[in-house]
Amino acid sequence: MTGLSSTRCPTSFELGAALRVATVLDAGGTRRAAASASYALIPTGGVYRQEHFAKAQSLLERCELLRMDGEFLRPSSELLEISRLPVSQAMELLLLATVERAPPVWLFAACEGVELAPEAIPDEDWAVFETVIGDPTRREEFLLALGRRFDSEEAGRVGADGELFVVERCKHELTRLGYPRNLDMMWSRRRQLASLGALRSRRPALRQRSSESFSRGTRRGLGCPTRGGF
Repeated sequence: MTGLSSTRCPTSFELGAALRVATVLDAGGTRRAAASASYALIPTGGVYRQEHFAKAQSLLERCELLRMDGEFLRPSSELLEISRLPVSQAMELLLLATVERAPPVWLFAACEGVELAPEAIPDEDWAVFETVIGDPTRREEFLLALGRRFDSEEAGRVGADGELFVVERCKHELTRLGYPRNLDMMWSRRRQLASLGALRSRRPALRQRSSESFSRGTRRGLGCPTRGGF
């Protein structure tokens, strides 16, 4: 894991562009100019343009699946293996590889329990997983397995960020619905969560209780909508 964190997952469109970039790269390396020229020759039916491939290349570089070596772009062995698979399998593994290296801030909050907490996942990211992994059971297993890859220190940091991210979305929704009287309570809860998140990696029992308290306080007490309501 690179230690990067992200506020969202790459979209299925971005993953598709990244997969196409991977297919034109040589195992021994491809000159950057040659790669750029090759992107223009990829048959996409007009779906992707040159700028989409440039952004996809940047995504792969940020996730360390692709690196610059002088004038050459050198794909990782993992990216090369992914590029040789059927598209559906390749998309799954590319999603796993990118999210694992730049985990979204909600990941630990959604995956810390025995069961997945989909209400912690923003709609746009949930849509990515629904598109890429059609089977609901496999999707849940995929996300839970991904969440368990974190060590305790990383989980505490990203988990706290994830909880604050959820609270910010709740705050935005309350404002939109015209409930400013609840915002002071939300900010108070935000400060409590920041403190609790710092303790997560050292106190597993407190982590479970604070998560339950967060769920009760924000969703029942404040009437915050669950996933699907934003």
